[in-house]
Amino acid sequence: LIEAISEYFGAPFDDREIADNDHVSLRSTAEHFNITIMKARKLLITADLYSTSISRNVQSLLMQGKSVPEIMKETGLGRSSVHSYIPYQKVIYNMADSSLEAERQRQYRVRKTNRMLSDEEIEEHLWGQLVYLQGCVFTTSKGLDFTYKIKGREMFISRKDKSITRASVIKAYHKVQELNGIVSGPKKLGTFGASYLYPIFQRIGIIKSK
Repeated sequence: LIEAISEYFGAPFDDREIADNDHVSLRSTAEHFNITIMKARKLLITADLYSTSISRNVQSLLMQGKSVPEIMKETGLGRSSVHSYIPYQKVIYNMADSSLEAERQRQYRVRKTNRMLSDEEIEEHLWGQLVYLQGCVFTTSKGLDFTYKIKGREMFISRKDKSITRASVIKAYHKVQELNGIVSGPKKLGTFGASYLYPIFQRIGIIKSK
């Protein structure tokens, strides 16, 4: 998500420099990825792409050993706002470059979480993961790169005019479950847009890597 947001946001923003009127705004970034402005700000700060007098002040106070309550008192900011100006401490910046062990642990956590949820909750959890990954680059089994956007209950693929509905995504997911996560190719998903869903499902650990 950080990589996708960084690519979308573009050049770093620093309020000490002359403003670029054509620069992507924080609000439009949040709307593009269906996340809050605070989360978008925190992600951009983590990527070292967003700097304001407030963010520098909060981080300076943090470096001085101040606690969040103390920073709240000194700046007048709420707890959530303070946290939004502090970069994430633990993050995999580039999923493609993550270690095999880290990827295995991530997939294990996803499967463990799924076992504790009802079918309806699992479907919501899956759709939520797709929302967060929109804008990331995926590659089909034929070597074609693509990205996607989520609007409502539809997924719009960059290489395709017709959208993939949420119902099709859920159908493909249940097919994967029937096959215990071992899917030899996109056609096995048996739904529209399978060639695009297949690499996405592989990335989030639903389809087991060969």
